[in-house]
Amino acid sequence: MGIIISVPKTNFIYSKIPANSHTHLNYLANLSAISSGISIECRISEQKRINESEELNNKIKLLKLTKINLDEEFKMIKSFPNFAQSSVSWVSIKSYYLFFNLLLIMEYLIWPDEAVFKKSHKKTMSTFVKYIKEGNIIFNKSLFNVILSCYEALNFKAKPGENLKILNVDPERRIKQTLKKIVRYKLNELRKENNFPNFRKKKAKEKRTELLNSDVHICEFFYWYRIRANYWDLDFLCEQNINSKYFVMFYENYFKLIDNLYRAFKVIINKLAKIRLGKEIL
Repeated sequence: MGIIISVPKTNFIYSKIPANSHTHLNYLANLSAISSGISIECRISEQKRINESEELNNKIKLLKLTKINLDEEFKMIKSFPNFAQSSVSWVSIKSYYLFFNLLLIMEYLIWPDEAVFKKSHKKTMSTFVKYIKEGNIIFNKSLFNVILSCYEALNFKAKPGENLKILNVDPERRIKQTLKKIVRYKLNELRKENNFPNFRKKKAKEKRTELLNSDVHICEFFYWYRIRANYWDLDFLCEQNINSKYFVMFYENYFKLIDNLYRAFKVIINKLAKIRLGKEIL
């Protein structure tokens, strides 16, 4: 069954923003909608008590401060919509760090080794995707359990104009559209990191093949939108002639998505903390 993404009946949004921003808002609206009521089950059962960790406590403080900041900013935007434009370019960055620290805290409570807190962003994300793939972490929303190879995602064929639809959207197909976008970000980053002008030469082809054989999951959205927030692909966020209602919708969907996931992670983290530390920590 399709979902309906709520937008005003007028076309003020789509007539006044660059074309690629249509899809960014649509991806967000889809994720925001399907994340409503999301919960997480952790099937890794470790019962051993652990000692308090200064590193863990620092991460908890940082997590709480980031969440408070997002909450207060969202309240401000609801009261003063024009504030959205000056805030919207940062919501992807703040949301990502909130998500990243949730992953670190959860992983530490599963495998209590402070080396967890020194892991790279990509390694932390790949570990989380591995947990989902192995069935150790399960979302109650089936689309958040979908894992594709990057090759499968890249070769997903969208119908003409499908990315721009806002009514009766197929959420599964939109997830695959979003995953395809993420893989394109990955390939672009791979090319830049290795100074490949393209993927025609042998070494470049090998690197590309290695990447396409790896997995991609929708929660990588946060990482890659954080990376792209200050680059050309999201440069429409800096446009001055876009109606402020667009920025409000963009921010609101981003906030609701990360807030839904925060609430889900908070439950599972507190369950793990009660086992490991004898108390809730969020």
